Amino acid sequence: MSIATRTARPNGATRTRVTAGAVAMDPALPRRDGRRDGPHDAPRPLPVVVIDLPRVAHRFRELRAALPWMDVRFDACALAHPALLASLAADGAGFVATHESALPVLQRTGVDPARVLHADRWARGSRRRDAWEAGVRLFVIDDARDLDDFAGAPAGVAVLLRLHPLLVDEAESRAHALGVRVAGLSLRLPGDASSAHLLDTVDAAMAARARIARSTGRRLGILDLGPALDGPPTAYPHRLAALGRSIRSLVAPATSQITVLASAGRGVAADAITLVTGTAERYADPATASALIDAGAEVVVLRARRRIPRPAKARSTWTSAG
Repeated sequence: MSIATRTARPNGATRTRVTAGAVAMDPALPRRDGRRDGPHDAPRPLPVVVIDLPRVAHRFRELRAALPWMDVRFDACALAHPALLASLAADGAGFVATHESALPVLQRTGVDPARVLHADRWARGSRRRDAWEAGVRLFVIDDARDLDDFAGAPAGVAVLLRLHPLLVDEAESRAHALGVRVAGLSLRLPGDASSAHLLDTVDAAMAARARIARSTGRRLGILDLGPALDGPPTAYPHRLAALGRSIRSLVAPATSQITVLASAGRGVAADAITLVTGTAERYADPATASALIDAGAEVVVLRARRRIPRPAKARSTWTSAG
């Protein structure tokens, strides 16, 4: 889970005195003498975390341009830094909250809660009530029993069912009996799902939607792909455009009148974060950056393109180590 709760100062950096024993630089990285950190080595100073807002904004616009018929939202848990969230919100982005810490950060940033999809799979009654009282109106649930949490929810609150396609018919009927509005379905996919698996799951979800419409007359208006399209930034835009065409052929949004949602976080922020230690720089994944920020690392937020262009070799690869 990636939550960076500490923002930068107005001048673009937060200077923090790091004491011995604080979270050290990644021990997997070699020291200058080529050694790896050992159990008795003193922790190295925390690096400076540089967040390139124009690059994130460019990545997000690029993604939305590749999928103009889809409502692509930023997963705030990829990197919930207030400056980053505010920048994306100003650009018209919606958000997904997949962890309990994400919504408070979005609220402090001034994000419209009506543009937040609450998709925390571990949330239960009280946390969901807090969310809808804050103004969130769309929730993802992973268990039909969770529908009980929404009995008596305010008008406008709706749920997306993230269930096996063969279980959604019964769950939708139960929701109707409870007075809970089911707005649509959310895909349940493993993190390493292939494109073929994704397309098969979309097809199964559309079949379930058609069954519900035939048996009840109720038409579900949303299909949430979750993070299925999130991935290495080198996948944008050609891979996503091709995959998007395949999804669109299955969903046929113009005739089915269905809204397709998707979330992106890692792929949008991955190559916009740099760790600087002395004269050394390296790109970092959002989870590493978040942990360092919360541990007290200095943060520099770039609001204009001032950084050195990324080497061509680095542009062609992506790993969790940055």
